[in-house]
Amino acid sequence: TRDHDNGDRDRILRNNLHGKLFTLDLHAANNYPHPKETSTYDIPLPDECDDTTYLTALKTSLSKALTEVQPQLVLYNAGVDVFHADKLGRLDLSWEGMERRDEHVIRTCVENGIPVACVVGGGYDDDA
Repeated sequence: TRDHDNGDRDRILRNNLHGKLFTLDLHAANNYPHPKETSTYDIPLPDECDDTTYLTALKTSLSKALTEVQPQLVLYNAGVDVFHADKLGRLDLSWEGMERRDEHVIRTCVENGIPVACVVGGGYDDDA
């Protein structure tokens, strides 16, 4: 799962790993860049997407991606630019929603025996 803006780092990594990297990208559909880079699993979300909408999309798409790909490792970018106060993000998650997102990703990976490495990315606010 990624952040609001659908950057190009995934494309660069996929090109260098020759089909061994699969990406799941939940992002604001109307945010830059246009056109967006293509991920293995692209999940465009509406502006001002709230916790419930985001978490529903995450649960469905993460389950599908893990079932189909059966990864040996998950690299999780816990983007904070989904936070409602972010100056550039177009999503509307609360702190609690981001915590629930992170807990779900990590718990799902652990329960499926998949190692997970987490980093924090994005965030364009003084509190990010």
